[in-house]
Amino acid sequence: MLEWLTKRRAGMPTVCESRFLTWLAAEVAATANALLLLGPRLGDLTVQSVLTALYPAGTIILAAVV
Repeated sequence: MLEWLTKRRAGMPTVCESRFLTWLAAEVAATANALLLLGPRLGDLTVQSVLTALYPAGTIILAAVV
């Protein structure tokens, strides 16, 4: 996937590619929110706190790729 993103970096994505990336981002966000809601009920709150603190790292990596 990263190879595809770097190849398309020079040009604008097509409408189909944009819709796919939008859908993918929405699915990942929905999954993350559901897991954050289930975390305190199923596991240790301290572990969830550490994992939640790593959230900005994903944004930084995404910004570096795009």
